[in-house]
Amino acid sequence: MRVNLQHKTNILKFIRMKNLFTIIAASLLLGTASMAAADPDFVIVSAEHTGIDNNPAYLDLRPNGTTRHLYIWENTATGETLTDTPYEGGEYLRLHVASGWFGLGFVSDDAVDMSVFSRKNMVLHFAVRTKSTCPLFVKLEGGTYPGSARVDLKGIYDVARDGEWHAVEIPVSAFQAAGLVWAGNVSGKNYFTLVSEGSTPGDVIDLDYVYFHSGTRDDGTQWEGLNLGAVSLERPTAYLIASEHTDIDGNPAYVDLRPDNATRHLYVWENTAETYENNDLVAYEGSQYSCLHITNPAWWGFGVISDAAVDMSAIAQQPYYLRFAIATTSLMPLFVKLEGNNGTSAVRAVEGYAVPTVPLFTLLGSLGMAGIEVKSIFEKGSDKERTDVGALLDLLESAADNERLTKIINNLKNLKK
Repeated sequence: MRVNLQHKTNILKFIRMKNLFTIIAASLLLGTASMAAADPDFVIVSAEHTGIDNNPAYLDLRPNGTTRHLYIWENTATGETLTDTPYEGGEYLRLHVASGWFGLGFVSDDAVDMSVFSRKNMVLHFAVRTKSTCPLFVKLEGGTYPGSARVDLKGIYDVARDGEWHAVEIPVSAFQAAGLVWAGNVSGKNYFTLVSEGSTPGDVIDLDYVYFHSGTRDDGTQWEGLNLGAVSLERPTAYLIASEHTDIDGNPAYVDLRPDNATRHLYVWENTAETYENNDLVAYEGSQYSCLHITNPAWWGFGVISDAAVDMSAIAQQPYYLRFAIATTSLMPLFVKLEGNNGTSAVRAVEGYAVPTVPLFTLLGSLGMAGIEVKSIFEKGSDKERTDVGALLDLLESAADNERLTKIINNLKNLKK
């Protein structure tokens, strides 16, 4: 159970006062707020807005005690509503931490169309106040697995622990870059959480004014992105790591990070793999591609690194997407790791990401390798096996609209004959 009854009453008091209604009125009003516009500019999670019912600019996701809730998880903290020094309106939530970790989350039983967060390039805004030095992070939950992502309140999202209010703004694209999948209708998932996995009993955390905006804050001021110091206004379109682009010197649209054997390198780690020539496939881009033969059965890895400093600030200023093509018949788990300053890094599994270029390219490689097995079946297999494979080839032929895929299928059909 996430929260006991008495604790839930305290939380509802906070929400009730935030809405400036009695609990009955809040239930009636907010129960209809789920029918808000499909393309709002603001998504309200915890704020004292009034008069927004039927306003197409707002989607009201404030807890109402019936279909939308704020839960403190497993009695890891207790909450109270205070009125002395709120960040916004007349009240705020104070958390008294009771264990070595704590978490709270806002969740809706009804489905919410989360595609608007990407469509409007929304930004999460909330205010926090504390003197605790416990690590904090925000996690947003997606409708698929893995599909969820967290952003730690450190580095560019750090919060001063001075007992004063501080506003935090994190673009939803930062969560999406970390794996968040918000598309279509989602229910039963937390659309805002605040969590610590290293708190101390007695820590006090204040929270207020949680909402999403589409670039213009609720007070009319404009979000300018993250303040990372001097950033070139000509943000590059692409950072090239392995590509056959030419004539890009001096072009501000590109940052060339391709290995040059001088200051930029590609290293295979600890001789866990070796390169070899393979002409069986057509390059995905250009005329060349790299082939790796894994020599270590336990693990392998390679990395691209620069000796010279590279300004990565533009990547945090606007959404960028890592794109690469891969062909393999191996079932080994794969992941990508990016390394940052001060020992920071992030790992994401390749499994589960829908990259349009990868499935087809992998399919071509798999079919090429499968040709050997099909030839064996036609040479040695039973009549039934030949019939089954023949039916499979007929099905592939009906679905083929790619020149190379069609060529492979024709080769397999020749084996069939």
